[in-house]
Amino acid sequence: MKRLTLDQAWDLCMKQWRWIIWHWRRDNALNIRNLKEAWCENNGYDIRGYGEFSVDGRGCFFCEYDAQNRGECQSCPAKLVDGGFGCQEEGYSFEYEPEGFYEKLQELHKIYESRKK
Repeated sequence: MKRLTLDQAWDLCMKQWRWIIWHWRRDNALNIRNLKEAWCENNGYDIRGYGEFSVDGRGCFFCEYDAQNRGECQSCPAKLVDGGFGCQEEGYSFEYEPEGFYEKLQELHKIYESRKK
């Protein structure tokens, strides 16, 4: 994938998760990893790492941004806002508690946006 800016990582992540949550609710809790992959494929992002627009195998724009920068979650956009953030934390695990995860992303996104002003 082309190098992501921090703003692009946030924008793409929020768009992806709005879509994921809508489908997850509508389709009775489909597998989140499959939904992430479907969103990427529907929007021209290849999660298998081929071509110009690829997102790592996790289908996560935060992970992609992190990998392009320091790596090992040190530059995860959510972690830059909240150092204690982890995508598998109890209460908001992206895979097992996607509603809580989306709420946490929305909360952190508001903080991120307020710091830009």
